[in-house]
Amino acid sequence: MKEQDLQAYLNLIKALLNSSNDYIPEIWNAYSGLVEAILQEAAHLKSQGKLDNANGLLNIAGYVLGVYDKLSLTETPEAYVNFLLTEEAQSIAGIIGNFCNKIREFPLENQANNIEIAITGYEIALTVYKSDRFPCEWAMMQYNLGNAYFYRIQGEKAKNLEQAIFYYEQSLQVYTCHRFPYEWAKTQNNLGNAYLYRIQGQKIQNLKRAIFFYQQALQVYTHDSLPDDWAMTQYNLGLAYSQRIQGEKAENLEQAIFYFQQALQVYTCDAFPDKCAMTQYNLGLAYSQRIQGEKAENLEQAIFYQQQALQVYTCNRFPFEWARTQNNLGSAYLYRIEGEKAENLEQAIFYFQQVLQVRTRDAFPQDWAMAQYNLGLAYSKRIEGEKAENLEQAIFFYQQALQVYTRNAFPEDWAKTQNNLG
Repeated sequence: MKEQDLQAYLNLIKALLNSSNDYIPEIWNAYSGLVEAILQEAAHLKSQGKLDNANGLLNIAGYVLGVYDKLSLTETPEAYVNFLLTEEAQSIAGIIGNFCNKIREFPLENQANNIEIAITGYEIALTVYKSDRFPCEWAMMQYNLGNAYFYRIQGEKAKNLEQAIFYYEQSLQVYTCHRFPYEWAKTQNNLGNAYLYRIQGQKIQNLKRAIFFYQQALQVYTHDSLPDDWAMTQYNLGLAYSQRIQGEKAENLEQAIFYFQQALQVYTCDAFPDKCAMTQYNLGLAYSQRIQGEKAENLEQAIFYQQQALQVYTCNRFPFEWARTQNNLGSAYLYRIEGEKAENLEQAIFYFQQVLQVRTRDAFPQDWAMAQYNLGLAYSKRIEGEKAENLEQAIFFYQQALQVYTRNAFPEDWAKTQNNLG
């Protein structure tokens, strides 16, 4: 579906749900092309095997066509305004909400534009769904707006997250734990996500709020009744504790490891390969930073979990995650205690060089510079090969890093690299 087709649909929505003195037939003139565009997109999705999205679009198209047949009998603006007060208007608002949910999730060329369309559609639906007359539908649209702003690409990230928090909190006026336990828990979890990534406010307080909301969600999300949601919240708690500022760092990391391991009770590689890899990756990261226990054993655990993640994170399917995991393995081998030191350094160099297949200077300049710096560090410690040649390689990689790590842009990284060069 082209952007102009989506915009045509949006214009139709506005015309249907806003009082207007324009004559109704003008709306229908643009309508047939809209339905055709929806059907074409549904056929395209079906040909790609995306049956759920295709069927969803077909249902929406059919439903809207049914509404069209009824509305086409309306002859005057006054009758149209009266129509907006009927159950049919509520039906249309529901169609809009469902359509916006589909649009927001479509993997089309312009995801940013899709989200903007969804936000507009939800706001339009709220012109019908007032909190006093339709509390459940109103709360659902508030929740949907929270999701849309959380994932919004346009605008400032900090402001979008504030909007997401606002809409989630609005929905909780209706979604109470007693009356709507699942919706309440879902909103609590999403509030936790919003606070976890919040930019405004104090980081220490934001993480405290995130942990609070995740723990609230677990009042409803139990392992037995809702295992997927339970695992997701366990994973989220692991992320929050791995970043936590309050309390002892060592204890926070123990909590993070605990929650990630809890999540893996459900997130098995057979049932949830992507989520399993994501959790394995973060467990590896937590073990690499772990304070309690033996350092040597912690690094072995870090290597194990990162290598487990790579069973799913292939370079072709997940290039970003693959490169990130390669980098972490390089760091783990660089400081590994067990095994032969010379072989560990060769492994570190191998993994850091792998990173550069994805993290190019043009695409990821800061990540590229970090990989260059890490290679400089590894070559400066290298045992195999000629010492003089290894030092030349180390100098080369440090100088490469300084092309990005300038004194003005990255003063700390610049100073660290200069120090190693010296």
